[in-house]
Amino acid sequence: MKNKISATLNRITKDHRERRIILTSIATMLAKVINAGTLFVSIPLTRSYLGPERFGMMMSIVATIAVLGIADLGLGFGLQNRIAYYDMLDKKEDLSKAVSGTFFFLFLLAVALIAVFFGLKDHISWVNFFNVKEKLAKDEAMKAVEVFFICFSLSLPFSIVQKIQDGYQEGYFNQFWIAGGNVFGLIVLTFFIKLKFGVPLLILALYGTGTLFLIFNFLNQFIFKRPSLFPSIKNIDFSVIKSLMRDGMKYFILQFSAIANSSSDNIIIARGVSPIEVGIYTIGQRLVNLLTLPVQVTTPSMLPALNDAFAKKEYTWANKIVTRNFRILIMISCIGAAIMLTSTNFIVHHWIGKDFNLSSELILGFIALLFFYNLNAYFSIIILTSDYLKFGLRVYPLASLLSIVLKSYLVGTLGVNGVIISQFLCYSLIFFIPVYIKFKNKRKL
Repeated sequence: MKNKISATLNRITKDHRERRIILTSIATMLAKVINAGTLFVSIPLTRSYLGPERFGMMMSIVATIAVLGIADLGLGFGLQNRIAYYDMLDKKEDLSKAVSGTFFFLFLLAVALIAVFFGLKDHISWVNFFNVKEKLAKDEAMKAVEVFFICFSLSLPFSIVQKIQDGYQEGYFNQFWIAGGNVFGLIVLTFFIKLKFGVPLLILALYGTGTLFLIFNFLNQFIFKRPSLFPSIKNIDFSVIKSLMRDGMKYFILQFSAIANSSSDNIIIARGVSPIEVGIYTIGQRLVNLLTLPVQVTTPSMLPALNDAFAKKEYTWANKIVTRNFRILIMISCIGAAIMLTSTNFIVHHWIGKDFNLSSELILGFIALLFFYNLNAYFSIIILTSDYLKFGLRVYPLASLLSIVLKSYLVGTLGVNGVIISQFLCYSLIFFIPVYIKFKNKRKL
């Protein structure tokens, strides 16, 4: 009788976990489609208004938004991955201490970052950094960076709400708030363009509204949904913060490696070729992002589910989910590649204009980028789990470092394609293949 009850509870747990994955994936897909739609509208609108060089400079600046993922020093992922254990052991007080400690630590970190930035900004030649030649672009460079950095710093402590939602497998709430911010941002952007505002205020329209909606999400989560977790100075426990920092540094290394690689693309292209080529790369990249949506949406929901499965030692279920998603990934990537091979310029002509064309070589390069993004998303989730974290720390940073070095070398001769080829080659040899082999061998055991 006892065994039957245990088996029933396990089945309910697994069904509940899979339902959360499916629900999160569907809801996130809808939100991502809205987000992609706002990007597809904002890019031609902004490029037409700003011109190629100022648009390229703006894209170089906002590309660093991904840094938000590592500025928390890995504390966000450390907090997210502990939720499964705290929840399973019913340690609500420990979770409350972890949330409070993380929030106030990140708040102080944001203040420190703003102080350091404004102390150093006048000593950096932003004109040379972005390699701009137009007078208006030169005049706007510093102010644009200032606006972006302030929005980014304000987001830092409030970003923990996203990790809480992901940890409870409720990432769809986060995506809806992001979608709302993007739609509102597009409205403000259109209004600012009509008023003929410059790059700094256009960045404020896009990313200031995103920060505002992040704060709304934070207040909704901690005032109405989980008031017991609202950050409080009384709940700060330095031993908990120390423990989170110890775990968080592992995730920080992986996040830093990923962000360093992805954020370097636009900078390397701008300095190695020109800001105009950054605009071309951004357009192709946005098209790739749209076609990789199914994989980008489903893979993040695997992480909290896998951590929950590993915490309960349900390895068979974890192996089934990982194997199934890999097959789906390959199928979706092939479909996306076929669409790009046959329809890229048709899509671009209706999106940007008939005067804009991507060469056959560039289209093949962006197809390789599509496979890279999908594979990177999939294998990154695996190494972020407790069972594969140590192995990931050995291979992922090395792949990122070699990719940046090779990109810097090949961009001068191959242009945008040199950046894409470098990433795909380095990550395949040093990250994708080794992790796949390790997973396959462990599955056999």
